Amino acid sequence: MKNLLFLLLCTSIASATFGQTTHDLFAFDNYFMPETLYIEPGDTVSFTTLGYHSATEVDSIDWVNNELIPNQGFDVGFGSGSSSTKFTIDSEGIHYNMCRPHASMGMKSVIIVGSGNLNLEDVQKRELVRIFPNPSSQMITIQNSSSVQIISTEGKKMFVQKNLSQVEQINVSSLPKGLYFVVLDDGVQKLVVE
Repeated sequence: MKNLLFLLLCTSIASATFGQTTHDLFAFDNYFMPETLYIEPGDTVSFTTLGYHSATEVDSIDWVNNELIPNQGFDVGFGSGSSSTKFTIDSEGIHYNMCRPHASMGMKSVIIVGSGNLNLEDVQKRELVRIFPNPSSQMITIQNSSSVQIISTEGKKMFVQKNLSQVEQINVSSLPKGLYFVVLDDGVQKLVVE
């Protein structure tokens, strides 16, 4: 009987952890790497910081406006010059992340928690959504995104367009030089306008 209980316990532990993965999120200088992290519900995020940084979850509007107002989600890593902390996200959706001491400077990223039922086409589309050239002073090409928003580091929407074709060119020469966040179908990327 003890052997049967032990076997049932081992089976339940194995089935509870089967398929769960650990993903790395790094904070250094004023950046998160990767800027967009794709995980599945229940996966673990290993947050490593080199410097005084945190990974603090905020609401989307606060994320866009560079306002650090924690939303009772994850909040790890702040308080030491370097640290490594792990946390788990169970709920699907987009989780917006900012660094406590560098939020006003636009140090942020997103963690997209998927459904676990991604097909090959979804994975390929994620990998193919891109902006080039980057940096740019004239035209950028956006590939495989149905919409685009270009947002300044102060949170101001500088450009919005929906119903994009598969390959769309956008003139950024009227934008002031600097760093921008580009919101696409698969998440957020950084754009440097020279």
